Amino acid sequence: LLFYVMPPQYVALSVGVFALAVMAIRRPEYALMAILIMTSTVFPDTVFPLINIGVGNLYITDLIIVALLVLILMRWLADRDFDIRTSPMNFPLIVFIGWTLFTAIRGYVMGQSELGRMIPELRIAIYYGIFFLMINLLREKKSIDFMLSWFFSLATIVAGVMIVQYVFGTDIPFL
Repeated sequence: LLFYVMPPQYVALSVGVFALAVMAIRRPEYALMAILIMTSTVFPDTVFPLINIGVGNLYITDLIIVALLVLILMRWLADRDFDIRTSPMNFPLIVFIGWTLFTAIRGYVMGQSELGRMIPELRIAIYYGIFFLMINLLREKKSIDFMLSWFFSLATIVAGVMIVQYVFGTDIPFL
């Protein structure tokens, strides 16, 4: 049915996105790991596709973060047993992210910041919000163990690539 409406590459992309969405709903640690891999500096920003929204570009990581926040909201509204978890880090991180948003918006409104330069810097601060995704989506020991093992593996790979980059110098850029 989709082949009558869309070209084949869009059908394949739609099926892939749907499969990834189902996987992220069932096992959100895969989506969280994808964010970590995409932001780990092993891959340049140009490797992952951007979505042009007129005033700027959305990264795939932005969409994943928004989708996971919507997932938390939907679970909180639909499942009576699902509770929003708290930790001692909640308040400081909320203040930090809130202040970052406030100063970015204020700088843009006052004409002191260009939107094209503000959004990438703001994106980095918002990545700290992944903390809230992790504490609210990783509920089972198996999920936490999965994230920790992949996190340490990814950290080892990034460190190895950095050492290789140091050895070869800036003439052959890896990162």
